[in-house]
Amino acid sequence: MNFHWIATISVAVFAACLAGQSEAKEPDPVISAAFVPQIASCWTTPSETPVVMPILSAQLERDGSLKSVAVLNHSEDPAFKVYAEAARRAVLRCAPFNLTKFADRYDDWRELTLNFSSDNAFDPPKRQNKETGVTSLMPNFQSGGRTANGFAQQAVSWDDRELMVMFLCLPKDRKSGFAIGVDFGVGRDQTQPQNVTMMYGQTTDKRHYERVGEYLGFEGPEAAKHLKAMADAKGYLEFASENGHSAFFKFEDMHNEFGQFLEMCDLKS
Repeated sequence: MNFHWIATISVAVFAACLAGQSEAKEPDPVISAAFVPQIASCWTTPSETPVVMPILSAQLERDGSLKSVAVLNHSEDPAFKVYAEAARRAVLRCAPFNLTKFADRYDDWRELTLNFSSDNAFDPPKRQNKETGVTSLMPNFQSGGRTANGFAQQAVSWDDRELMVMFLCLPKDRKSGFAIGVDFGVGRDQTQPQNVTMMYGQTTDKRHYERVGEYLGFEGPEAAKHLKAMADAKGYLEFASENGHSAFFKFEDMHNEFGQFLEMCDLKS
């Protein structure tokens, strides 16, 4: 059975656990104790902490040398890019890893998933939203003369912009009647069609957004695919426009309303 090491690398606290692709397995504290401090010894925390924390994937050879390392997730936050590069360099700097005691268990540690996170409560991310506003579920409301089911979440950004994300589905069009929209809180600038990058989990989707009502967004089966994929997403949903605006929304703040919306739209697995 092939398992992956998943290590959480923090500013002050380090822990590792073993998780299978299809089966769970209890962490081995002996291997954890041997591996995690090696990463920790090479890790230097950047001065600015991003909202979305980097996740890295590393593959090791049997002798502990590094075969490859890559950042799995994405964010347009400048702080993320600095943090992710610092994490990548820490892995490069630490290799080769001394795991010779566990040479006969190579399948257990040849693939590593490294989660870098900050536990410093006194240094909040500078791009953290100031406030999460109302989360609304809107069944059977009128949109453009059509009956739709909707979901919306509001937030106030770090620079006092009023943000909103909006999901829609048309009960009478289960094939293509879906939409995702975002309000960057910048007035007319956001209503001009432009390229927008949407990021959540390990997904990065860049496409041309058109005006959808009062939002920038896109419609159709692709919107349905992303909404369904978000059902199990953790962390943040992020949008970044080509005009330099960004918007963050935290999945855990969406509470039960998002799940109810997916059920109404037949998108919940």
